[in-house]
Amino acid sequence: MESLRNELEMKGDEIGTLMEKISNIEVKLRLSNQKLRVTEQVLTEKEEAFRREEARHLEEHALLEKSLTVTHETYRGMIKEVAEKVNTTLDGFQSMSGNITEKQGKYEKTVMEASKLLWTATNWVIERNHEKEKMKKEMERKKEEIKKLEEKVREDEKEKETMKETLMGLGEEKREAIRQLCVWIDHHSGWSL
Repeated sequence: MESLRNELEMKGDEIGTLMEKISNIEVKLRLSNQKLRVTEQVLTEKEEAFRREEARHLEEHALLEKSLTVTHETYRGMIKEVAEKVNTTLDGFQSMSGNITEKQGKYEKTVMEASKLLWTATNWVIERNHEKEKMKKEMERKKEEIKKLEEKVREDEKEKETMKETLMGLGEEKREAIRQLCVWIDHHSGWSL
C-alpha cells in the first residue's frame, strides 16, 4: 500500500511538473503571438510609409521632369531667337559684339544652371531608388522573421498537444492505481471482518 501511495505521489508530482511546463509553453506562445502581431504592425506601418514616400517621390520626379521640359523648350526658343538676331545683325557685328558676348554669358550660365539642376535631380532619383531597394530588403527580412515566428508558434502548439496527451495518459494511470487501491482496501477489510 505504501508503494502505491508513493507511486501516486510521484504521478501527482509528474502531473504538476507537466502542468507547469504547459503553463510555460502557453506563456511563450502568447509572447510569440504578441511579438508576431507587433512585427506585423510595424511592417504594415513601414509599408504604408514607404508607399506614401514613393508616391511623393514620383510626384516630385514628374514635376521636375515637367519643369525640365519647359526649361528646355524655353532654351530652344532662346537659342532660336539669338540665332535670328545674329543673322539679322551680322552687318553690325563689331558694335554688337559686346551685347552678344553678354547674352552668350547669360545663356551659358542658364545652361550650366539647368545642367546642375538636371544633375541634382538625377542624383536625387538615384538616391531614392537606393532607398527603395533598402526598404524592399528590409521588408523581405521582416517577412522571413514572421515566417520563423509562425513556425515557432506551430512547434509550441504541437508540444502543448503532446503534453496534454501525456497528462491524459497519466490521469488514466492514476485512476487505475486508485481503483486497485480500493480493491485492495475492500479485500483487506473483508479479511479483518
